[in-house]
Amino acid sequence: MKKSIILAMVVAALACGPAWAYDEGPVMGPYSAIPGLTAVQQCQLTVAGKVMDPAEGAVLQENNVVMIPLRKVAEQLGYTVTWDPDDQSVRVEMNIAYIIVKPGEDWYERIGTIKKVNLNHIFQYGAGPVNVNGTMYVPAQLFEAFYNSVSITPQAVTITPASTD
Repeated sequence: MKKSIILAMVVAALACGPAWAYDEGPVMGPYSAIPGLTAVQQCQLTVAGKVMDPAEGAVLQENNVVMIPLRKVAEQLGYTVTWDPDDQSVRVEMNIAYIIVKPGEDWYERIGTIKKVNLNHIFQYGAGPVNVNGTMYVPAQLFEAFYNSVSITPQAVTITPASTD
């Protein structure tokens, strides 16, 4: 019985999820709208040369801050993403640093993992992470903290990985 209920919930979530991704206006969760969060219509997200499918995560905007899906973008860049259910946080880790993000907190602390170089730094972007139907959205500029190039225009968000040359 539990498996049937869980399966029904997953199917319902998958069926309803992509519907809001293309609609301009408030992003609707299963029960209520998230105040101040809107979908950016016809905005293409490109990460490491790959155009991301809007059905997997739309580009959103909160208080003039462009928000993108954390896991999809981080994994496309080759980072490790770990969810901590105890404190509802996400850890994003690259080879030389990591950041832990928590919904609603506009406080992003990069912690360096190299002992001889201090990479620690605190970033604020004007919006904290937002969880929309199980997808964590963060300011696009967060990926600059991992030394990537981030370009934002009304039509596109482009994230280019840091050169390893």
